[in-house]
Amino acid sequence: MRTDPHRLRELQPLDPSVVELREWSRITDDLSKERNRLASKLREQLWRYYPQFLELGADLSADWALDLWRLVPTPADARRIRPYRVTTLLKKHRLRRSYAKSVLATVRQEPVPTAPGVVAAAIAHCDSLERQLGILNEQARTADRRIGSLVSKLKGDR
Repeated sequence: MRTDPHRLRELQPLDPSVVELREWSRITDDLSKERNRLASKLREQLWRYYPQFLELGADLSADWALDLWRLVPTPADARRIRPYRVTTLLKKHRLRRSYAKSVLATVRQEPVPTAPGVVAAAIAHCDSLERQLGILNEQARTADRRIGSLVSKLKGDR
């Protein structure tokens, strides 16, 4: 410090909103990584007994995909479900109504043969993952709202 005083400057404390925004940004990043990790685990479980669900090409951590899995957790359930229930679910998530037929056709494909107990075990694991993903989705929405309000607040300050 004695030899280079010209290189030093006094630091000004940051606006508290900037500090909070940085932290919410870190939280959002952590939540995103956790969602990806859990979605990969869910994909692995579905691959064991319900690969046709994966053919939907959906983001498994998306709310509509989780709701669809809750509605038809097995290929047998998919064959028993009425089309209007899938249409209603897709409408709720603002997806195209015509998509319901292709969704049903996909999940109603012939199931893969599995050993006894595999389906029950995989469903139990998927249920746990689905619940965790639901919580993460809600936390991510909260974080996004908070970031939006902080950015608006910072824009208003300038």
